[in-house]
Amino acid sequence: MIQKTLTETYSLRGEKCLWAKINLDCGEESVNVMISSDYGEFNHYWGYCGMNPKKFLTTTDMHYTMKKLMGGADNMYEPDFDARLVSFKEKIIEYRKEYNITKRQARDAWDKVLSIFNYCQNSNELYFSQCINADELDCILYDCESIPENTKMKNYVTDFWEDIWVPFSEFLKEELKDQL
Repeated sequence: MIQKTLTETYSLRGEKCLWAKINLDCGEESVNVMISSDYGEFNHYWGYCGMNPKKFLTTTDMHYTMKKLMGGADNMYEPDFDARLVSFKEKIIEYRKEYNITKRQARDAWDKVLSIFNYCQNSNELYFSQCINADELDCILYDCESIPENTKMKNYVTDFWEDIWVPFSEFLKEELKDQL
C-alpha cells in the first residue's frame, strides 16, 4: 500500500547558517522531522509524542532532541584533547602523592604524555594506541579503562540548536498560539 501525504516545510536563515529547511510530516500524535541545512542532515521519527507533535517539538531539550536527530548521543560528541591532557596531569600528580610513584616515573610519564599528544594530532585511534603501548604510563594506567576519555559536544551541535532549532521552536509556539 502506498499513501501520499503532504509535509510542511519551514525555511530558515540563521545568524551563522546560510539556510535550513525543516520538513514536518505530522500525524495526530506522531511526527517525522527531516532537516537539511548548512549544519548537515538531521532526522528522526517520533511514533508517539503523547500530544500535538508541534507542541511536543517545542518542549524537548537540546540533549534529547539532538540525540534523536543525530541518531544517538555518540554522534554529538568528539574527543576533548585539552581536557584529556589536564586529566593526565591530575592523574600523575595523584599517583605521585597517593601511590608513591617516583619523581622519575612521574617525569617520564608526563614526557610520554606530551609526546603522545604531539604525535596524535587529535586522532582518537592513535591516542589510544599510543597510550596502551607506552611503558612509561604503566605506573598510572592499570588498564584501558583508565585512559582519560574526555569528550565535548561538537560545536556545530550547539550552533545548530541555538541558530536553527530555538528560533524554529519559537516559531512553532507562535503558530500554535495563532491556531487557538
